[in-house]
Amino acid sequence: MLAAKIVAMCHTTKTTISSIDSNKLNLISNKIQKELPNCENSIKLTIQLLLDASKGDWSKINILEQIPDKAECFAILASILIERREFDILSSLCSIIQPKQKFYQHPILWNSFLNFLEEFNNTKQCKELLELFMDQIVSIGKTITSEEFKCIQAAMSYYKDWKVEEAIISKETLECSICKEKLPEQKPLDNEQFLKLKNAFKEHLQDGLSNRISGENTANQRFYKTLDNLIIQTKSLKNSKPLIVDGLNLARGVYRRERFPYFNKIIVEMIEKKFFPILIISKTPFTYFYQNKLQKLPNVKLFEIEKEFKSKSEINIKYSTQDDLFAINSALYLGPNTHLLSNDNFVDHIGSRHFLPEIAPLFKIWRETRCISFIPDGTDEEKFFKLPNPFYAQIQGDALRGYHIFVKDKTDDIFNHVRDELVYCVRTK
Repeated sequence: MLAAKIVAMCHTTKTTISSIDSNKLNLISNKIQKELPNCENSIKLTIQLLLDASKGDWSKINILEQIPDKAECFAILASILIERREFDILSSLCSIIQPKQKFYQHPILWNSFLNFLEEFNNTKQCKELLELFMDQIVSIGKTITSEEFKCIQAAMSYYKDWKVEEAIISKETLECSICKEKLPEQKPLDNEQFLKLKNAFKEHLQDGLSNRISGENTANQRFYKTLDNLIIQTKSLKNSKPLIVDGLNLARGVYRRERFPYFNKIIVEMIEKKFFPILIISKTPFTYFYQNKLQKLPNVKLFEIEKEFKSKSEINIKYSTQDDLFAINSALYLGPNTHLLSNDNFVDHIGSRHFLPEIAPLFKIWRETRCISFIPDGTDEEKFFKLPNPFYAQIQGDALRGYHIFVKDKTDDIFNHVRDELVYCVRTK
């Protein structure tokens, strides 16, 4: 396998091993070819693909998806195609590989890519290769890091007609301050998708209860009865914006009296943002101080999980559950327009084997369109919470319209939860 990779890499003219005598390369290739029948099938496919590529034969390029180390092979094959200026085949290769690969993930490919851009800077070929590079990143559809953005800037510096400028996207009009283009609205789940997600989490909650406490059906009924009462009291949720609050997440794990002013500040702000009704869910009971203060707020209800679920027969049973799972279920139960206030990413739940693969992307959309985050600690900052973005905060666009690049790093500082993404507008004409 290693020999086959070396043979293939020798055909990228900028590699340090590319000076190996062609006659020796042919001898190595022939020897590898003779040993192929004795190889395991996946290894055989990999070696054959690499050897064919080194000879300029791309007829079996589709087998890339069937080989185990396809990411490394993609980098080698893409490097060969860049050196040979076979951009049509490179485009096909990029469309085949799953998951999509960023060129700068692979040193050999990144070096070949930058070397080509440097040699053919500001040419039609340079632009064509840049378009392939950007299309591959756009197809991944994510916010990128500042380090990744530096790589993109480095690549674009070789084509002067593309201009990169920092921009601001209006959350009211969705318009870019630089190119004036209106970005696509971030759409929530449709009814069918929402129902599928709702049912999956309801089943997850029921399974979790049956594994933790006895009498789970009664407890489960009490939980949903509370939500039903909330709907009845509100008369109609169709024209309202219900809000579920993960109480312990907002309280930082303990209902301390000194924490209450900030806790209350956020709840009051949600009321002013026209969220109603507001249901604060907590695994542990609220202190009398919190309970007394919160119940005086308009349209605010409290739900204590342990208090509701413990019966006298269960007093001695060690009871534990995750309140965030109840929070998610509450938000889904109250309907598609319900929001959830929490800084939890819920990785423990959505990453579990309980869910079918199709549920994770639905949950991602729901979280991005319905979850509200906040600065964990009390602050005098004017912006201390963040509503969902009304637009897609991910790299997007094409060579014809230009690109919008969203950049955000994961940091440990308390402001990361509410910090907006940096946006860069790339004008291509």
